[in-house]
Amino acid sequence: MSYFWNGRFSKSNKSLPKIPSVKDTNTPTYGAHAEGVPKTQPKKSSHNQAAHNIMDISRILEHRFGESLGFRTNLLKKFSKMDRLGLGPPDLIHFTIYDRFHKEEMGQYFYVTGVDISNESMPIALMKMLKVDQKSNDNFEHNNIATFCSLNIFSQVDLRIRYEYDNKSTFHSYAVKCSDGVTQVPLTTQIWEELFVSCCLRSLITNKDPSRKLPGLVEYPLGLDLGGKPVCERVINLLCKYLPRTLDIGWDSTKSMHPTIFNNYLMDALLIFISLTPHLIEYTIDLLQQLSTEDEENGLFYKCALIALLKQHGERDIEFITILNETVEPLFPLLSTLQPKDPNSFQLLNCMSDLLNLQTDFLLQNHDYELALITAQKSTELALDSFESWFYLTKCYIQLKQYDSALITLNSMPNLPQHDKIMKSYFNETALYDYYTRPLGDINHGTHSQKLLSSEFELISESMKHMKESKIKKILFGRIVMPNESQDGYIEDLWDNICMKLGPIYGPQSVNSINFVPLKEVESIGDMKLLSRNSMSKQYNWSQTKVYDLLIELVLTLGWNELLQLRSQVFVMESEYSPANKVTMDQTLKGYGRNKDTPLNIRKKRICERWLDQLFLDIYDDLAISRHTFEEHDVKRSGLEWELLGLTMLRTWQWDNAIVCLRTSIKARYDPISVLKLLELYLRMEKLNDPIPLDYDIIIELLVQNVSYTSRFYDNFQVINIQVLHKLCSQMGTTAVRSRIQTLPFINDHIFTHMERLLDWISQMLTPLDPQETV
Repeated sequence: MSYFWNGRFSKSNKSLPKIPSVKDTNTPTYGAHAEGVPKTQPKKSSHNQAAHNIMDISRILEHRFGESLGFRTNLLKKFSKMDRLGLGPPDLIHFTIYDRFHKEEMGQYFYVTGVDISNESMPIALMKMLKVDQKSNDNFEHNNIATFCSLNIFSQVDLRIRYEYDNKSTFHSYAVKCSDGVTQVPLTTQIWEELFVSCCLRSLITNKDPSRKLPGLVEYPLGLDLGGKPVCERVINLLCKYLPRTLDIGWDSTKSMHPTIFNNYLMDALLIFISLTPHLIEYTIDLLQQLSTEDEENGLFYKCALIALLKQHGERDIEFITILNETVEPLFPLLSTLQPKDPNSFQLLNCMSDLLNLQTDFLLQNHDYELALITAQKSTELALDSFESWFYLTKCYIQLKQYDSALITLNSMPNLPQHDKIMKSYFNETALYDYYTRPLGDINHGTHSQKLLSSEFELISESMKHMKESKIKKILFGRIVMPNESQDGYIEDLWDNICMKLGPIYGPQSVNSINFVPLKEVESIGDMKLLSRNSMSKQYNWSQTKVYDLLIELVLTLGWNELLQLRSQVFVMESEYSPANKVTMDQTLKGYGRNKDTPLNIRKKRICERWLDQLFLDIYDDLAISRHTFEEHDVKRSGLEWELLGLTMLRTWQWDNAIVCLRTSIKARYDPISVLKLLELYLRMEKLNDPIPLDYDIIIELLVQNVSYTSRFYDNFQVINIQVLHKLCSQMGTTAVRSRIQTLPFINDHIFTHMERLLDWISQMLTPLDPQETV
């Protein structure tokens, strides 16, 4: 039995449940509407039925014809050699418009996720739409060629579909090997299947994380479009089937030092998708159980996914604990057989540690702190470099009031990278996003090279004859034009005002609005400490945020002064480093107290890690900002300042004050960051230390506004919004949610129709399964 990363698909996979194809379902899956779709569709059967034509997507104009395709090829080649492909860039669609007047061809392209690439039909359907919508222009026509590109992250080949707009609508599909550009790669069934899974991973992970997005990215919904339940089952089937290949696609290195069965993008994507389709949780459980039986060689992967799924579901505790124990207990006898330098041994230890971490978390939630401590200690022994093991061990000490041990454990945590190296590499490639000029607050962009030439602007104007020149200029952001004529999700004050002033919120800087609002508003902030604490250099990665939260928990439990006193008892303080004995003390501390000339009280102490010491200083600054803010009652603040104050309050767990600040920010000027933070706060309300004042009316209003804002910039997937709507409907009922949406003052047909489709999807997902339905 193979428990590990080099596990391969066994012959038993041939008997896996059949995965529905587009032909099986006779409906399009994601994105474009394909030929052969039944003419009659249920009125509310789709998540988003916005028209997929050139006036409803973004378009980037190339400086030189074909440069986007050349850059993509070179980028993938470079990153492949550096072993930094990761999830890869979004899919790309390139098409050509021929300018008859100037007798030259001009290239345009856009980035997209969520298009079904299990075969050529969906990409071709989308490219065909681009041709149809250009026929009415007299001076411009397509040059009869479009190209669709999508990265297979498993086999590391880039699919290219070259479509020719002739009478026969011919196309040519081929794959480019990322490492050397070789095109003699056979497009096997497995290659197409891997492409489909790659598409799913990019779509789910990117949509959940704004820092991964590019400006103007078009995001189609996975399975929540016309495909419905059959396509959702197909997504689940393939994500589950590919679990043994998790090492092939990597992980977020800010969360763990190594990929494990639990910490990888495949597991993340599966759990995200199940959160959108809770109706199919039974289906997924049955499928994973069937896979673990039929494919015993990779059984551990499927069992771990099942355990993670039950943990996330949170309503089947007995089943969760039973399967967890059944999985982890047979692994302990293997410990005595492990070889020290065997990579399989390393992976088994990490897997066992992750399983024990889940058990520890469950025990902590059920207030069984003594037993939780035992499992946390064992988990840490098995994997000393596991951040989560040390994290849960610290939580156990806090709950058991062993605060000195909690601080020592915090100090022992592995210090994970500030940034995921692969994500950072992509955003260092400015060609991926330098076509975009932010309308406000952009210091580093807006260079002359991004401006359109008069002939290029004429091209845009001619392709949008029905639109006035003044309006076209409003939807131009550098070299990208962002129309959205279907107005699906339209709210006038958002689309015609703030959307055009802020533009899309994207990339690593999307943690706050500092780089998106007018520069004058940033400069008007008088509190330099507030601005400094929210600068990009002060942003925390996932692991740093978790440590910060543990320190805040200690502050709320002990008080700030008491925590500082405890810190001085555990760690050597700067005041204890006198010039006379500094060298002796350094030698002593490095030698664990062996120098008898050092005072006894110093020998018992530890050196505080620099990163932990910095977090103490940061917390002091945040608490000082909070105290100073609410001492000044009559100070007028901008929307940005209220947002930054709200983010500071969130960090320090001052939930009531955070909500006040974030809501005030939204009232001053619609603030997408504040809205998103409040929606995320609502999603995790039950896990907070105190009840928070977020009633349903507030959340519904924020949700509808966020749906509208994200829809304006081509997000037709909206993972967070669907998760919030799921929770609202499960708590209030779909009818009550619909009624409250209807009473909102800004409601109109555009946004209400959009919300109706979302509610219809939620209703389907909340309806109990037919007991006759089986895997």
